[in-house]
Amino acid sequence: GGTELLVIDPGATNNEEKKFNQIKQQFPDIPFRGIVFTHGHHDHCFGAERYIEEAKSKGWDSPDIFAHKLIVERFMRYDKTAKFNEIINSRQFRGGENVGSWKKEYTFPTHHVVEPMSISVGTLEVTLHPDRGETDDAIWIHIPDLEAICTGDLFVWTVPNAGNPQKVQRYAGDWARSLIKMKDLQPKILLPGHGPPIVGKDRVYDALESTAQYLLHLEDDTISLMNKGASLDEILSIVKPNALLGEKHFLQPVYDEPEFIIRNIWRLYGGWYDGQPANLKPPSESDFAKELSDLIPGGPEKLIQRALELSSQNKWRLSCKLADLAYQCDKNNIDINTARGQIYSLRAENETSTMSVGIFNSIAREMGIDPSSNNTFKNQESTKE
Repeated sequence: GGTELLVIDPGATNNEEKKFNQIKQQFPDIPFRGIVFTHGHHDHCFGAERYIEEAKSKGWDSPDIFAHKLIVERFMRYDKTAKFNEIINSRQFRGGENVGSWKKEYTFPTHHVVEPMSISVGTLEVTLHPDRGETDDAIWIHIPDLEAICTGDLFVWTVPNAGNPQKVQRYAGDWARSLIKMKDLQPKILLPGHGPPIVGKDRVYDALESTAQYLLHLEDDTISLMNKGASLDEILSIVKPNALLGEKHFLQPVYDEPEFIIRNIWRLYGGWYDGQPANLKPPSESDFAKELSDLIPGGPEKLIQRALELSSQNKWRLSCKLADLAYQCDKNNIDINTARGQIYSLRAENETSTMSVGIFNSIAREMGIDPSSNNTFKNQESTKE
């Protein structure tokens, strides 16, 4: 706004200091009007205290901190499940390697956004829009005078993170509708939560409209089959992404996957029961594996042998299922553990998404195999400044 700064998502614990120093160097004498958390994920909501201290040291008013009202509940949930989050984020981002402690000290908002809120930032009017998509505490920002929107993680240059298998509920339909709201404002600049900006009304329109329709297609087709009584297994075999939209360079499954989005849509509208009656109150994995193994000459050794044969044919779903069964029969069998780890390591090499690669590599590591796939966040970060 010329005379004031609005900081959107000050950063993660590993980059917020760098971002703060860059802003301070670029705008040394411009006070901070406020800070916006577009949502409460840990790569967006840390570092606010630096701006508060800087304002205090220069005699400026303390910046207001704006966030969705549900961000407080998120922070409380993170505190309650801190150790669990360390485990799942180790899998997701490091393939089972340690990610360190889950930071639990948060800067809480001074203003909760419960409906579209307009604020003045210098000479500009800025509107904060609460919504839900990747999270239930999302905010996106419209700056009319600049014809710009800041999407937060509602646009990140990949298949939307609407299916994440290890995290809480996502909202594919609401996500799509939030993108349509942005599109209808006809912005010419899109500033995403990750990745480079998009400039030009046609390009911004394509990014927003295509991503929205990608999600709506998955949700509409899934719900249509649910209304016909289809099981989750049947739906997963039928519902596929729109082929033309799936060719877009910004809709590639490099982080999340459409299969996971379908599962999350089912969970939102249908709960956890998948329509298979035996899964309502199933046997333990080990009991089932041992019962099945007793029916097969050769038992668990035959299962793992077949799993290896299937992996050589790139039949990964069957291969991993049989490897898991063999493992459940005899968790102390070194040969079975080694083969299972090798199968999952190889499978990770053939996957595209961070979600799948991370989980499969973590199983390989648990079995004593050093994962061979480099498609992890750890390796991506090592190539950055």
